[in-house]
Amino acid sequence: MPDQEKVNIYESERGGLRISDVDVEFMEARWGGWAYPGKADLGEQLAAIFMLKIIGSEDAELEEQVWTAGSLSDWEPSEDGKTLRSLGPGHIRDTTNWILFTNTLREKGLQMEKLDPNDITDLVGLKCHLMTEKVDRPGLDNPDGRVLVCSQLITSPWEKKSASKKTRTKRTAAAKPDGAPSPPPADVDQETAGLLLMEAISEGTPVDIPDLIKRVFLAAKGAGKTAEFMSLSNLIRDPAQLEPVLENLGFKLDGKTVS
Repeated sequence: MPDQEKVNIYESERGGLRISDVDVEFMEARWGGWAYPGKADLGEQLAAIFMLKIIGSEDAELEEQVWTAGSLSDWEPSEDGKTLRSLGPGHIRDTTNWILFTNTLREKGLQMEKLDPNDITDLVGLKCHLMTEKVDRPGLDNPDGRVLVCSQLITSPWEKKSASKKTRTKRTAAAKPDGAPSPPPADVDQETAGLLLMEAISEGTPVDIPDLIKRVFLAAKGAGKTAEFMSLSNLIRDPAQLEPVLENLGFKLDGKTVS
């Protein structure tokens, strides 16, 4: 199958609501196949799949939220789920839930030009208020529908990443004189961290950091330890803290890949 240029995932061409009225933070993001519940006969559609943290909720469990984006016959997600390869039209149609949602991000002030137009994980760190709204779908037989959209932008994704970078810089400056990395934060149980990481990493099979976080979340959920997941996911995102933990478990960190 011939390769085509990577797709700008926020640009359209004319052509699953679980939550509403909440403040959320986008924790994980990927492209994948998704079928409407109870409508398996329709087959899977291309979907932008996110794990969201409900801000202010005492429940530590993340919510999965999906925005459909067209037919899987037109698109092929990359192995890591970050990007799309076009097999057909070259643009995501503007009547899809994904484009209707991202249009509201732009309308509420998100500077889309600062995002990598090909990589969906650039939205990780975004904080906004989500509302279910009735939308117009021009050109469709059934133009009326309801879509989860952004009604207020709280924090742009790069604002959190910038703050995180400053925090890592301060932590590095405060490291031991011999240059040893800082230990994991005190709120992470070392035994729990080790058990969840061991379960999430298949020996001999490299895994990148976004996929590792997803696997750790599933492992934590299965073990009834979702409360520990948030602290552990912060550790995983910080190479200076993650590397010594992995070394103790017999794994190594090479850039953004664990093996």
